[in-house]
Amino acid sequence: MNGKMLGHRFVNWLGLDPGDLRVFLPATGALFFIGASNVLFGNFAETAFLKRFGVAYLPTMILVNAMLTVFLMALVGRWLGRLSGETVLRRVLAFCAMSAVLIWLAIPLQVSLLYPLVYLLKAQFELLLTFLFWNLANQIFSTRQSKRLFPLMVTGSLVGGISGGFATPVLVRLTSVDSLLWIYLGTIGLAFLLVGRAARLAAENPVETRVEKLLPKSSFLASMRRAMPVLRASSLVRGLVLLTLIPNMIVPMLNYQVSFAIDMSHANENAMVNFFGLYRGAQFSLALLVSLFAGRIYRKFGVTGGLMVHPFNYLLVFVAFMMQFDLLTAVYAGISTGVFRRALQTPARAALIGLFPNEQRVLLMPFLRGVVVRLGVLVGATFVLVCQSGYFVVCRFPLHPQNLAPFGFAFTLIWLLVVWGMKKHYPELVLETLGWRGSARGRLRLPDDLRTVLRNDITRGRVLLSRAAAVRERYSGAEAEELVACLTRKARQVGRDVLARLEKQDPSGRLAVICRAIEEGDARQHANAVEALEQLVPTSLAAGLARCLEGNLRGGRHLLGPVLEELAADRDDEIRALAARLRRRVEAEGP
Repeated sequence: MNGKMLGHRFVNWLGLDPGDLRVFLPATGALFFIGASNVLFGNFAETAFLKRFGVAYLPTMILVNAMLTVFLMALVGRWLGRLSGETVLRRVLAFCAMSAVLIWLAIPLQVSLLYPLVYLLKAQFELLLTFLFWNLANQIFSTRQSKRLFPLMVTGSLVGGISGGFATPVLVRLTSVDSLLWIYLGTIGLAFLLVGRAARLAAENPVETRVEKLLPKSSFLASMRRAMPVLRASSLVRGLVLLTLIPNMIVPMLNYQVSFAIDMSHANENAMVNFFGLYRGAQFSLALLVSLFAGRIYRKFGVTGGLMVHPFNYLLVFVAFMMQFDLLTAVYAGISTGVFRRALQTPARAALIGLFPNEQRVLLMPFLRGVVVRLGVLVGATFVLVCQSGYFVVCRFPLHPQNLAPFGFAFTLIWLLVVWGMKKHYPELVLETLGWRGSARGRLRLPDDLRTVLRNDITRGRVLLSRAAAVRERYSGAEAEELVACLTRKARQVGRDVLARLEKQDPSGRLAVICRAIEEGDARQHANAVEALEQLVPTSLAAGLARCLEGNLRGGRHLLGPVLEELAADRDDEIRALAARLRRRVEAEGP
């Protein structure tokens, strides 16, 4: 087995197409350095704030941070309407680098208010860099690519977080806590360079037509008004609003509980920053392990099925806090929620947003991340402040952080019900992005004899694709490329023929919309149509039909036998002729 074949096997095992690699590698590298940067700056900022300012001010900082982010996200939404996603992300990276230098210069001045500012910057930098990176990723990758690539791309962020976390104690021992700022400056600079390279490579082979229209200047309220028509027209957008709002109402409660437990368990600054380094390194290590199976989770249970893991874990966390409030429970809460958020929740939510066309994403992403996220955090932080002030409606004394757990449990239960509803109606939600409106629900029901016939047809298409993959791995040259193209084209035709027969069995019109999108739509509409199709046709037909329609050469059965001999005996005249032509050339060249 030669190196080329091994390379194809490895790429196929990762779930990638060879054409993905040119943009995937620099994009994942950029996310690696962004992840490392966020951890390094977060370890410095949280340690400095908790030990040099005080944990008692944390609920107030969460509230101030939420109000600040509302303004910043509205500003970013305005920038995204005028500039490319690459330009905005690179400018924010440059600002992060300059801020690190200015903070280091201000530390000797011993200004106490510097540390609340640093804490605010930590939250803003992490939010903005994550949001802007996924915004750019949604522009340069299609929906079908995002489902395949985003879980792997998250791996870059996780490995970066592992590196930043475990490097923190070593760096602090060699230098000091404040010197983490200079390491942060270097990682941000490398992310800046890789983002530019990924965007340049993506521009050479665009996924869909970019939106060149400039959006008008807008305030926070104007941003809401522009998103309202889409919100009223789309059930998927309403589901995304709830999916964004409720978790962010819970975050301030959990963060306060975890930070309170950590602060009361560590007496000095060095012990705390070392703990944060190991804590986040372990968190990202576990997230990496989960992310290796994230793609399989999405393929097995769908994107919405993957989204259910995160709220279910939150239920377990709040039950644990109700039973025991200590460092061990806080570590479990912080690590597990961070793992599932990074490995499952973030890429799944990004894939759902990627279902919309680019002009709607420009409106929705600032609205969701700027308006809805901050509204949820504002509500959650205000709730925590009220509970800590002694003016809670149930009692007239401050609640201990442990007593916030029952309220978090109730909110999480609502969140889980929202995800369950989205999972139940997911294909119809996807079809809404293609213009379908109707009341039909559930998978298409087929007679047993027709299902058997269609399954046999799809098997034929999958065999053609497996043989095409084997030819591509083993042979090169114009004859091999022509044979692979022919096999792929005929497999796609098998998929279209099966889809045409299925359309006649669907009185609701859902498959008619899918057929139209596949035949006439752009890359995004084609990808959304296949996504919906997998959820509508019987499970035994779904994966194979989607593979045939996409002409997907990866993920199939590896053929180890004499593939050219098999193709030479195929029932199709064109395939036999092309196989014989390639075989003659191979025999002429000799071993």
